Amino acid sequence: MPNERVTEWNDISGNLRVRLLPKTSHSQTPGYFTRGSTQDDVLHFQGTPQGVNVYEASRKEVWSYDYSSVTFSLPNERVTEWNDISGNLRVRLLPKTSHSQTPGYFTRGSTQDDVLHVQGTPQGVNLYEALRKEVWSYDYSSVTFSLPNERVTEWNNISGNLKIR
Repeated sequence: MPNERVTEWNDISGNLRVRLLPKTSHSQTPGYFTRGSTQDDVLHFQGTPQGVNVYEASRKEVWSYDYSSVTFSLPNERVTEWNDISGNLRVRLLPKTSHSQTPGYFTRGSTQDDVLHVQGTPQGVNLYEALRKEVWSYDYSSVTFSLPNERVTEWNNISGNLKIR
């Protein structure tokens, strides 16, 4: 490495003296981070990550907090994905609209807002740009959206917790 600077770490044992500080003293979102939040927003609510991994080929940076993770797109350093396996992320994904087209349930062709109104913030958001889809997880269940129209194309209700018709 020509500049000999730390770019990644994994502190699974908790014995590294590492700290990542926000560049700003305040966050743009009150009490949580969401899709599109900055790395500073995540640092304000989650603190220094246990691990930082940079994947230059896929233009992503992943921060870990126990078993949970937050993924940022590079170079803009904005949240694109998360997996809240440990249940310790202060993350929210809110609908863009105040009402749902299908009250109480969602179905094939429903919007992401419809799913958010019914199911709430997903435990995980995974973006598969090459496949033009995004998958949201709710426990072991999942909802798949086509991109760019963000409509439900399929689901897996293995946990029995999806309100689908």
